Parts: sequence; C-alpha cells; structure tokens
Amino acid sequence: MISLVDQLEGWDGIDAWLDAERTLGATLADQVLAASRSDDTVEQRVRNLDPLMSWAHVLSQNLRRFRSTGHNAAAPAALRANAEEFVRAVCEQNGWGPPPSTNPRIQPLS
Repeated sequence: MISLVDQLEGWDGIDAWLDAERTLGATLADQVLAASRSDDTVEQRVRNLDPLMSWAHVLSQNLRRFRSTGHNAAAPAALRANAEEFVRAVCEQNGWGPPPSTNPRIQPLS
C-alpha cells in the first residue's frame, strides 16, 4: 500500500490521515478479537471479520483513487475526520476508552 502513496508528494495531511486509518484498523481488530469465541462457526467468524475486511478494502480503494484522480487538498482531512469518528463510535459501542493517540515505539527518521 505504501507504493500507492509514495509518489503523492506535496499532499499535506496524507500522513495524518493514514495514521488515523492505522488506529481505526487496530480498533476494528480489537473488536474482532473481543467478539471471537473458540466455538464460533465459520459464518460467525466471517461476520466478526466483516468490519475489518471492509475497512481494508475501502482504504485500498481510497489510496488507488488518490493516485488516479490527482491532488485534492480537502480529501485527506475529511477522510481523517471520518476515521477518527469511526474509532470513537467503535470504542463507545464496545464500552472502551479511546485508543492511545501516539506510539512511543515509533519515532521519525532523522
């Protein structure tokens, strides 16, 4: 997926959007793990995975769209806000607090 955005130079906000999407993906994965039981049927496992798999599909579609349509300054901010709102909704639905906003193990390259 990185190759889909590596050549989008000058796109302010794309890194912040992708970080919000990473948080959303991790939150959806937590939801899948919380819902999973050892005696789940195959159909139940597929239902549990659907939000995470749908998110991954939409993320890749959005990245491809950026490459094919060109620069749209408002898009990354709108997509970031959408991802952040989705995280809030999933956390609220599951009775969780918000996820951490940073990862101390990840540092910018110098």
